[in-house]
Amino acid sequence: MKKILVVDDEPEIRAAIKEVLKEQFSVVTANDGDMALEAVRQEKPDLILTDVLMPKVSGYNFYKNLKKEKTDMSDIPLIVMSGRPSMQEFFDNWSIVSFLNKPFKAEELLASVQRALSFKKGDASTSSGKASAPSVPQSTAAGSAKKQRLALVATVEESVTVSLKKFLEFKNFAIETALSADEIYQIALKRKPHIVICQYWEDASIFDAAAARKLILESEATHAIPFVPICMASSAKSAEKVFGADNFVTFDSMRELREKIEMYLY
Repeated sequence: MKKILVVDDEPEIRAAIKEVLKEQFSVVTANDGDMALEAVRQEKPDLILTDVLMPKVSGYNFYKNLKKEKTDMSDIPLIVMSGRPSMQEFFDNWSIVSFLNKPFKAEELLASVQRALSFKKGDASTSSGKASAPSVPQSTAAGSAKKQRLALVATVEESVTVSLKKFLEFKNFAIETALSADEIYQIALKRKPHIVICQYWEDASIFDAAAARKLILESEATHAIPFVPICMASSAKSAEKVFGADNFVTFDSMRELREKIEMYLY
C-alpha cells in the first residue's frame, strides 16, 4: 500500500484528507514543515500533500529543505494545497505534480493523488499541464529586457499579490515573488531588484517582514535596495511598533496602495 504524507496545520483538514484516502492508502500526517521533514525521513512516503502557509516552517520552505536532502527523498512527488491560488507561483520553479485549490472535493483529491503516483521521476508538472522549469526563475524571460526594472514582491494576501503584479507589470517591471525572509534576502542578493515590497503580517510565524527588512538592511550587498513595508490600515499600530512611524505604507484599498507605491518607483 502506497504511503502518503499530509502536511497541514489545521487538524480538521488533516482528518478530512485522511478520511478520503485511508481506504486506498496508508496516511501519515504532520502539523508544519519542520515536523514534515522529520516524517519524510522516518516514514519515506511515496507522495506528499502540503499546505503553504503554516507556523514555524511554511510548506514552501519545507519543500526547499526537502530538495536539499542528498537522498531519494528529494524526488518524492508533491501536491500543493492552498486556499490562495496565487500561491502556486511560489512553487512553479520547483517540480510539483499539481496544485489543489482549497476547498476541494474528495474526487478531485483522489484524482490528483492517483495521477501523482503514476508519474515517473522528472515527469512532474503543475496542475495546468505545463512542465515546470526548476532551474529557470519565473520572471527570467520578462526580466531579460535591458530596460526593464525588477520588483521583488513578498505578500501574504492573494488580492494584494495580484493587484501589485498587474500594477508593476503595467509600469514595465519584471516581477519576482518570495514567501519568506530568507528567500527575500537570497533573491535580493542575486538579482539586485530596484525595489522590495514586503507585506507586514502581525503573526510573524506566518510571515516575518521585520526579519526580511533586517536581512536586507544589514547586508552591505543589499542595504541600498529600497525596502517598502506595506500593511492594511487596521494593522498600522502594530506595524509602527516594528518599523517606527512613517517607515511603512498603509492602505485601505488596492487603489490607495497602488497610488502610494507609485511614489517609490522613480
